Amino acid sequence: MTTVAWLLLGAAIGFVLQSSRFCFAAAISDYILFRGTNGLRFIGGFLLITIPGFALVQYLTVSGGGVLPGKIVPISLGVLLGGLLFGLGMVLAGGCFASSLVRLGEGAGSYALTIVGAVIGIWLVGASGPLQGLAILADGLAVTAVDSISTAPNGGFHLPSLLSGFLPGQVAPWIVGPILSLLVVTAVYLLLALIARRSV
Repeated sequence: MTTVAWLLLGAAIGFVLQSSRFCFAAAISDYILFRGTNGLRFIGGFLLITIPGFALVQYLTVSGGGVLPGKIVPISLGVLLGGLLFGLGMVLAGGCFASSLVRLGEGAGSYALTIVGAVIGIWLVGASGPLQGLAILADGLAVTAVDSISTAPNGGFHLPSLLSGFLPGQVAPWIVGPILSLLVVTAVYLLLALIARRSV
């Protein structure tokens, strides 16, 4: 894609984010504080579209001889701690990374601190950051903890491999992930819709 095409795509994504007021932190806090389900249902619809989309892109890439796109990591202590810290940061900042970018674009200059802090944090534990060793240590501890129930080559928790013995021979193990994810998201979406209907 050309530079102009990337700029147009970025502008379109920004317009959608700004118009929809999309924010993971706001969606979760609205439900906890006010039992509002609109934000969470929006996220559910977003996932129902993106899960099969990502699965299709990965399948077409690998079947064509390419390298699996995306950073695929096992369940780990690093993932758990990172998620908790990320959630804490969203609450303290008053919004997720995407909504912070939108508010910065709208003129709320204080959100520049949020963006700068996130970038510094990513760099600190990134591939060339000075705290990369902490991320490696956390992942290593978690891989060791689940090694006894793992069938993955790298010792990580690999759901398709664990469930492959229960699948018919003609069904590829990788399909378990997208299907299971879609079933869980659909169930949560329907539950939220039921809650919203009863609250009216």
